Amino acid sequence: MNTLEAAPMWMSVPDLVAPPLADAQAESRAPMRVGLFSLRQIVESAVTRAEAEAIRRALASTLGNKSHAARLLRTNYTTLHGKMKRYGISAREFQRSV
Repeated sequence: MNTLEAAPMWMSVPDLVAPPLADAQAESRAPMRVGLFSLRQIVESAVTRAEAEAIRRALASTLGNKSHAARLLRTNYTTLHGKMKRYGISAREFQRSV
């Protein structure tokens, strides 16, 4: 199990604050219906949602600083960047305007 898979165990850390979710993001987070999907599909979906949420919370708490977010998630920058790309997450969403 990698660090991002273990994220739900430590996501309650007070320093990680989730930004408000858009309606499209909220829909994609809806639980899968049991009986329509295999256990493997349900688990993979849950892991995907947990990883994306952990990444969003880390980026929000670091104001979009990917290096710092990777350290918070106890993973390397390359892994974080790849997962951000896979989930369509941009660090710019979390950066303050100067």
